[in-house]
Amino acid sequence: MSQASLPVPSRTNSTRGNLPLAVVLCLVVMAPPALAWAAPFWSQPTPWKQALPAGPALAFSQYAVDLGKVRPADELRATFRFRNTSTVPVTIQELIPSCGCLMPRLDKQVYAPGEAGQINLRMQPANETPGEKEFFCDVVYRDTQSRTDRLTFRLHLPEQRLSVRPPALIVYQLSNQPTTQPLFVHDSRGHQVEILSLRTGSPFVKASLTPPEGFSLEQIQPAQKSKETAPSVSALSPANITPADKPSLTPIPEKEPIPEATAKTNSSRTRSSAGHSDPFLGEEAHQPNEKIVYITVVAELPPGRHHALIEIETTDPETRFLKVPVMIQGRSAEDPKDKHQSHGLRK
Repeated sequence: MSQASLPVPSRTNSTRGNLPLAVVLCLVVMAPPALAWAAPFWSQPTPWKQALPAGPALAFSQYAVDLGKVRPADELRATFRFRNTSTVPVTIQELIPSCGCLMPRLDKQVYAPGEAGQINLRMQPANETPGEKEFFCDVVYRDTQSRTDRLTFRLHLPEQRLSVRPPALIVYQLSNQPTTQPLFVHDSRGHQVEILSLRTGSPFVKASLTPPEGFSLEQIQPAQKSKETAPSVSALSPANITPADKPSLTPIPEKEPIPEATAKTNSSRTRSSAGHSDPFLGEEAHQPNEKIVYITVVAELPPGRHHALIEIETTDPETRFLKVPVMIQGRSAEDPKDKHQSHGLRK
């Protein structure tokens, strides 16, 4: 047989015969990784047994208000709106302002799930020195635990031509005698201060341009006879809420005009009704552009805490109204014989 007639091996038949072995080898090599990769899909997931901590319930629309440089005004406000985003009721326990001049206000204390509310911070520019200011108010509340949120109020106050001092009053009325404290209204331009009316917003507080009978400014504590103000006072706690059933928090009544003769004699007064000089006034107070407003808390004060807002209406076109917040602490049933005292708030 010649060489040309010999059969040639087929490559197709050879490859076809080796293919099953290659496939088996590939499966053996790749089986363990594939099984490991697919195992999580076959096994049952293990439940997470540790509960995640609940987040804060109150969500504020903003935590800081910056008014920038403001124009002279009677009152400036910052409003902070919030909502209870949790599934439990929230109780706002306390509002702690960095300054008593902020006068925080809240409609109520308890907010149901999904309920909204707002906190208003109000201040009187005439009670503060000019320049950049930053105040804050801490909101202490409880949902499933105690929490605190801080609200910030920034602004730049212009120079106030008409001012009042002290900017706020705290009176401890712990005796059965009326308590009187003075407010000083001053015009830095040297203009004559004209007061049209006085309002207090409380049946327990009276305001007048004439001192009560027998009152002398020498009765004020030595700490008040200095231009340095008293130490700062903590917030009015619990939260400064205005309940409708408190007579001391009734709306401000109709204004009471001041007799013209009284207004004129008050500006030139240099001695008290007892005939003593008034060292508390100093040289500045003898000028005709400063007037004294006498704030008197009545003797028959119910126990507990009360609030008032002194509103002084003037003829000044830039500052028609001067407002001074007053907090009055009455005696408790356990301590009816304590003596009383009062002091101003630090700016």
